[in-house]
Amino acid sequence: MTTTIDILLEKYTLETELSQNAWFTLYRGFRTADKSPVVVKIAAPLLARDEFFRRRFKHITRQAAALEHPNLIASYEAEDEGNQLYVVQDDIDARPLAEVVEQEGPLSLSRTEYIIGQIASALDYAHHASVLHGDLSIQQIFLGADDHVYVNNFGHSQAIYGNNLAENSYAVTSPEIVAPERVRGEGPSRPADLYSLGIIAYQLLAKQSPFTGPRSTVFHAHAHRQPRPLHDVNTSVPLAVSEVVSRMLAKSVDVRYNTGAEFARALGIANKTRTSTRQYRSLIPLDQRERSRRVKFRDIFYISSATIIIVLVAVVATWTGYELGLKQNPPIIQSPPVIVDSTIPTPTPTEDYLRDIIPPTAAPDEVVLVTAELQPRDVQNVTLLDTLLPSRTPATTRLRATTTVTPTATLAQVRIVATPTPTTAPPQEPSIPAGQGIFHFYNPTGFDLVVDVSGPTDASLVVPPNSRKEFLLNAGSYLYMTHTPGGQALASTKGVFELGEGQMIEKDYYSDYEWQQ
Repeated sequence: MTTTIDILLEKYTLETELSQNAWFTLYRGFRTADKSPVVVKIAAPLLARDEFFRRRFKHITRQAAALEHPNLIASYEAEDEGNQLYVVQDDIDARPLAEVVEQEGPLSLSRTEYIIGQIASALDYAHHASVLHGDLSIQQIFLGADDHVYVNNFGHSQAIYGNNLAENSYAVTSPEIVAPERVRGEGPSRPADLYSLGIIAYQLLAKQSPFTGPRSTVFHAHAHRQPRPLHDVNTSVPLAVSEVVSRMLAKSVDVRYNTGAEFARALGIANKTRTSTRQYRSLIPLDQRERSRRVKFRDIFYISSATIIIVLVAVVATWTGYELGLKQNPPIIQSPPVIVDSTIPTPTPTEDYLRDIIPPTAAPDEVVLVTAELQPRDVQNVTLLDTLLPSRTPATTRLRATTTVTPTATLAQVRIVATPTPTTAPPQEPSIPAGQGIFHFYNPTGFDLVVDVSGPTDASLVVPPNSRKEFLLNAGSYLYMTHTPGGQALASTKGVFELGEGQMIEKDYYSDYEWQQ
């Protein structure tokens, strides 16, 4: 049934109303001169009467009309006729991508890769010409024969952005594609268009948007919440593909891919290799981490062979170093220093024999008679400093021997002398001021952690990876929270503890394991 259109244009005849929103009404018709089918997009009367909008809309449509790409719907410059402000586009035989996803989704990985590649190509081409889309969604994309993609309405939302007639100044038809930076008040941008491309990839593979609900709820989720991982929504999606899409949906523009082509290429590689980068494996839920992939015999063989080779190399290197050390530096047996009369050499057997025959129960300043089989040339007063004797006091033990020679043996008088030596004081426990305690935090992760402590005493420190920091706090109840400096890579955690006077408490990143969303 054809609806009668009461809008009369000089060059075009309108036949059917296709759609309508707060800003534009879309009609299908034909060019009066040659009967060519066209689509006419007419601005709402309130916008058409706004002089600032009219100038902006004409400028943007002039830029979009200069774009020529196989994945773009050809459009022409805006025209002004009476009270009507409109732009004309070619009519194509294609279905909205939203309808395809609703009827056939979720799409296969290969088909999704093909569609995303075409959208990315059109997006990069327009960005190179300094034309932004601002409202890229599956409602603005059409699928023709053989899944040929057509992207529509480049730049139209830019003309509306900032106008007080646009709801919340977002100027988008679908809140599901709004980038976090736009929720925070920024305008259309290249990273925001790329974020929308990531949302479209998510919708093709999951047949649903990452966030749904009222507009305000969806906007808040885009700005502050992480979407559910794609491989959780659709278990047929490999983890590698899920990671690529998650990177495109990062809150920070610095983490996202720089161009649509880079995203499409990463998506294709992940689909072919299906090998996860494992960069965020520590953030995957425990039950999923325990689902290990099937172990192949080839993997076990390679790992075992590498381990054996490494162990053999280490053993050979250690033995070689030991042998070389023995040859170049033979072991030196040091004897205790002996002070003797300078006129007669001191025999080494005298030292060793005196050391062996001193009773272990001899006390300092005690004279002990011993029998020693010494040669006649050994008859001298010997003073022996022996640090190898069992310690009788916290001091160095010194032996003084006086020898007397008989035809068969030598009697030696040995006096034990204790000489005080400095001792090292034992390490003392750190002193804790009255009314306070010490809170230690250990960071076992590979990232810098910011630790915020709140309670009777507030404190905040950055704890480097694999290190410990000390907080001197007043006694009482405390709440501590951890997060990375950029808020990325690791989830935030929080915990509580009671700190008593003079008490020392230690926590780490995994102590309470309460994730902060």
